[in-house]
Amino acid sequence: MISGEIIQSQIDKTREVERTALFLQHLVIQIVDETARAHYAEDYSMKCLQTSAAVQHLLKKIGIKSTLIAGAACFAKVGLDGKLTGWTGFWGDDPHVWLQTEFHEIVDLSISELHQHPRTRTPELPLPAIWWDQREGCPPLFCYLLDEAFHDVLLAAAEQEKYEMFIKAVDKRYDETLATAALDDIGFPSLLTCLHQLNQWAEEGRAWPVGALAIMDDGIPFPPWITDRKAEVDEALAKGEWPKSRLQNQVANLHNAGVKPRIG
Repeated sequence: MISGEIIQSQIDKTREVERTALFLQHLVIQIVDETARAHYAEDYSMKCLQTSAAVQHLLKKIGIKSTLIAGAACFAKVGLDGKLTGWTGFWGDDPHVWLQTEFHEIVDLSISELHQHPRTRTPELPLPAIWWDQREGCPPLFCYLLDEAFHDVLLAAAEQEKYEMFIKAVDKRYDETLATAALDDIGFPSLLTCLHQLNQWAEEGRAWPVGALAIMDDGIPFPPWITDRKAEVDEALAKGEWPKSRLQNQVANLHNAGVKPRIG
């Protein structure tokens, strides 16, 4: 059993350090991942909006604010042989959705299923799920570029009904986990949270970090679209402004009405 006192102590720790406690990160990601696999099955890799919204739902339950973000996500692509093959992810006219917490953390579960996504043309190793403090800076192995922010999920009727059932299933699994799980049962092995962990994974010989780090040795630049967009985003954020959207029309299909939060 994971008592309310344990959860509260982790919330207190979160507030003290202004970063989501590691235990809470793993608890939330594990619950959403397990539920998504059961609920969406082979469609899981295409449910970035739904899984991000489910993470947001659980964070709200424990008192952590967050915002859904749509934009570009680019990662080093490593083939099944462990060798770097270029870049993978979502950019251009193909938006991705992740979460940004009130502590400036990027949270992205569904990116760990990208290797199963129908648009992935050649085989690649699974990426880690991400819970990354942006204040630490991102390594040159991946890049997130915000475009639009929104708070509500409003999908076509059938998909909306399935999403709402998903959230109910997440709530049920959360309650069951707290009631029956031991502390040692909580853990998501492929959750990447910091540079130290990335380096540790590489030292352990994990295939994706080892292959991805070749980018630093080879000096491979991000794709031109990512480089160009990154300059736009960095310039806007340096001014305390929201960057001009490139994906407004595409993102409009994902939600009802965008609400841009204050930057900074």
